[in-house]
Amino acid sequence: MNYTLKNEFLHIIIDTVGAELCSVKTANNREYLWQGDPAVWGRRAPVLFPIVGKLKNNTYFYNETEYNLPQHGFARDLDFSLEEQAADKLVFSLTENENTLKVFPFPFKLLISYQLDGSSVKVGYEVQNTSNLGQLLFSIGGHPAFNILEEEGANLYDYYLEFEQEEYLHNHPLQGGLVKKQPSANPLMVGTKLPLNKQLYANDALVFSGLKSKWIALVCEKLNYRVQMSISDFPWFGTWGKDDVPFVCLEPWCGHADFEDHDLNFQLKDELVTLAPKEIFKRSYQITLQ
Repeated sequence: MNYTLKNEFLHIIIDTVGAELCSVKTANNREYLWQGDPAVWGRRAPVLFPIVGKLKNNTYFYNETEYNLPQHGFARDLDFSLEEQAADKLVFSLTENENTLKVFPFPFKLLISYQLDGSSVKVGYEVQNTSNLGQLLFSIGGHPAFNILEEEGANLYDYYLEFEQEEYLHNHPLQGGLVKKQPSANPLMVGTKLPLNKQLYANDALVFSGLKSKWIALVCEKLNYRVQMSISDFPWFGTWGKDDVPFVCLEPWCGHADFEDHDLNFQLKDELVTLAPKEIFKRSYQITLQ
């Protein structure tokens, strides 16, 4: 089921399956979000929970019991309930069930919110540990894909990623979906602008940690096109695309795929969020369009 929010600047649509943002249009009817061609990549902006990225062998151990989870977890494929509805805000919720407990042995409540503010969409994550006894361990992140519009003679080479501050941008390479602990020795970029090209994502997503920038933007000056995302709430950031496919993903993460040498012990997984009983975790990012 779909729900909509609209103001004088934006019109967005959210699907209750995955609480996934599935359309973001400006007042001139320009669609900024990739529309999920299943022949290429059928998703649009999935929520990554309770893991970000891939587990080694798609497996982890918790209290000496083996569990299996697919890449990015299960939230993106489950039906959320509408928790709250207002003129400018929608909140969706997901809780554990019999099937999730078989692969993720923790009670939880996950709230995903969308709120319009002028030409911006604020995306909020709230995770509650609903247990009275044990800890809740998880990762969470976003994966929205934005269109590379090829209008008025523009193409991929007219686009770039802009960083708020000058960065020495070192990529943590992915190998078989797992992250190398040590970033590449040579910086991918020095400065504030990373030009896009067909080779940029040839070896999978780019993964960064420790960025100074509070925001990153996808920009095409020729088309007066700009998608700016705030990322200060998230210690890791990924970006991904495909050769000859007109989208780029901007991905703020609390957590990341397993390191190559991870021993599968979930409690020792890097950058895992740990919540005590009844504790609440909140993070958000904002997408601002031009």
